[in-house]
Amino acid sequence: MSVQNVLLLCTLLAVPVQAALKVDTTSSSQKNAVAKVIGLLNEMKGQIESEAAADADMYEKLGCWCTTNKQEKTASVDAAQQRITDLNAAIPGAAAKAAQLEVEIKQLNKDVAANNKALEEATGIREKEESEYRTNEKDMISSLASLKSAIGVMEKTSAQPALTQQAFAQVQAVLDKHSHRGSMSFLQSPVAAMLQQNAKGKNRAPSSAIFGILKGMKESFEQNLASAKTEEELAIQQFVELKAAKTSEVAAAKDLIDTKTVELAKAKEINAHGKEDLADTRASLSADNEFLSNLNLKCDNAEKEYNDRTKVRNQELIAVDETIAILNDDDAKDQFNKAGLGTFFQVSSVSSKRNLAAQMLSKVGKELHKPALITLSMSMKLHGFEEVIANIDNMKAALKAEQAEEVKQKDYCVAEFNENDKNVAEKSTQKTDLETKIADDSTLIEQLEEAIAALNAEIAETNKEMMRASQLREAANHEFQVTVQDQRATQAILQKALDRLKSFYSAALVQQGQEPPAQGTYKKNAGGGGVMDMIQTLVEESAELEADAMKAEADSQAAYESFMRDSTASNEAAAKDVTNKSQDKAKTDADRTQATNDLKATVTDLLTLGEYNQELHKKCDFLVKNFDLRQQSRVQEMEALAQAKAIFQGAK
Repeated sequence: MSVQNVLLLCTLLAVPVQAALKVDTTSSSQKNAVAKVIGLLNEMKGQIESEAAADADMYEKLGCWCTTNKQEKTASVDAAQQRITDLNAAIPGAAAKAAQLEVEIKQLNKDVAANNKALEEATGIREKEESEYRTNEKDMISSLASLKSAIGVMEKTSAQPALTQQAFAQVQAVLDKHSHRGSMSFLQSPVAAMLQQNAKGKNRAPSSAIFGILKGMKESFEQNLASAKTEEELAIQQFVELKAAKTSEVAAAKDLIDTKTVELAKAKEINAHGKEDLADTRASLSADNEFLSNLNLKCDNAEKEYNDRTKVRNQELIAVDETIAILNDDDAKDQFNKAGLGTFFQVSSVSSKRNLAAQMLSKVGKELHKPALITLSMSMKLHGFEEVIANIDNMKAALKAEQAEEVKQKDYCVAEFNENDKNVAEKSTQKTDLETKIADDSTLIEQLEEAIAALNAEIAETNKEMMRASQLREAANHEFQVTVQDQRATQAILQKALDRLKSFYSAALVQQGQEPPAQGTYKKNAGGGGVMDMIQTLVEESAELEADAMKAEADSQAAYESFMRDSTASNEAAAKDVTNKSQDKAKTDADRTQATNDLKATVTDLLTLGEYNQELHKKCDFLVKNFDLRQQSRVQEMEALAQAKAIFQGAK
């Protein structure tokens, strides 16, 4: 077999150039070259099978990754679509409910204002009626007492003209008092005429007639007083019922306002949060759909590329197996021995070295899929030594630069992956902290709102108690005034009666002391002294009642003032507490809003980091995964260039 055929066989069987060009006259030169070729082929087969196993393992992992992410993103897309449907239904409902609640709250406020106004008007009317009743009652009691006094005097002293005339004067005073008020329609009655005639001393009317009329007047006064009292009690009852009804309506309306205000706030919150949630969900859905689309494309391409690699690799394995089988055939071995391939030979021609170097570079270029090596191998046959060597040196320099750049790019990718993982961890921790803070702030705001509501309710209740205390104090003071006036009027009447009796009986005692009573004259009633003692006792008891009333009034006023001071201080403290808690709530609300905004920004940062991570994977996965293989391939390429250069320089 010729030397050129041997070189061609070595090139086709991927025999190392150094082995094919090696010249040795020692015993090692007797080794079988074909056996070495078969060994190299077996190594190639093992490497191909190892690469196939690694590729299959990587494809299996990629398939698992594709399946898992596809399932998760599909579920996330379905959940987001359902969430959008729910929000599109909930947001208009919340907005409509909020509008309805605002209208209802406005109407309830109007109803409360109307009921309060009606209650104030009714209270004013009741106070006016009560004042009129108290005044009329006082006058009627005073007049009735005067009538009773006059009738009593007339019953006892009808035979004494001076006393009878005094009784007429008292009745005339009563008539004059009521005539000024216009409430006595009987001023033109016979008793008025009789009293006027008696006052002028003309045609004195019989005492018996006047006495009967006075009794009728007394009964009329008593009936009028009882009727006025009944009407006053009925008016009080009606006012109390009206006040209770209006107060109940106002309280119910306020409770309903509070309830609807809470519902309004919740409806507005649902509406606002729903809109934000809808926008976030739509953004998340868009990102998930894009990720799912890219995932399907990437996984489909990965499957196609794997199938193509597997097909070519299987073809390569078949070719290697068939080549090994051809070389291991017994007939081939015999033929190799006959041809003298069991020993090495020496190649000395320059053209053979040039061709050998070119063939070696061409083979390596095909194996490594490097068109530049194939082109360089062709240039070796066409150009001079210096130019070819310069091209080899330039290519080696370019490969070294690529090698260094790829190392730099890998370091960049690894650093970026580490930095991305670090940022994701920090942002995830920040997101968890913000979510915890938002939850804590929400809880604190709810607690503050409850505390503020309780304080406001306490203030309102205290105000009600203060108003009720003022009303009770006013009523008690009015009752005190009436009691004092009544007692003083009673004391005046009793004192007047006592003075009258004293004037009579004292004069009688003086006369009796001067001379004995004549036979057949009128003898004074022996019980007069006892009556005067009784009247004096009544005067003293009335004075004691007046004093007790004044002391009770002073005690009630002091207690009222103390209650009002304490209640005012309590309301001021509660109002200050409400202000402080409102400020705390506003600050907490601001903190929660800031935390919410920070959370949104953090989520956006996480999404951005996730997108950047995907970009890094797209950009760096192939480089990082195949870095060692590419580095090794490039080293082989540079070694091949060095060997070709050595061969080429040896042929120079």
